[in-house]
Amino acid sequence: NREPWELDPRMFSDPVPPHANVRSPRVAGGLGTVPRLVGEGQDIYPRRLPLGEALSRIETIYKPYHDQLKRLITRTHSRFGFAVLVDCHSMPASVRVGDSGIR
Repeated sequence: NREPWELDPRMFSDPVPPHANVRSPRVAGGLGTVPRLVGEGQDIYPRRLPLGEALSRIETIYKPYHDQLKRLITRTHSRFGFAVLVDCHSMPASVRVGDSGIR
């Protein structure tokens, strides 16, 4: 449930492409195509990543996964007349808000 170009310029050592969606709510929350934050707002990476790392992940992970998903949905729809995609996420039971300790 991310488009491939939801890239957070704050996490890369190189400029992101001009077509990157840098203003989506997911990017603003640190959860772009390549997430910047985890759990309680902690940085995942200790340093900025080269943009090539994100581009490689998009080509070798994101695109093949979504291409296969599209094929499976198309095949299922052709066979049964409909297809259902259940999109599940594992989310923390609570999240701390800033340094206030509020959960």
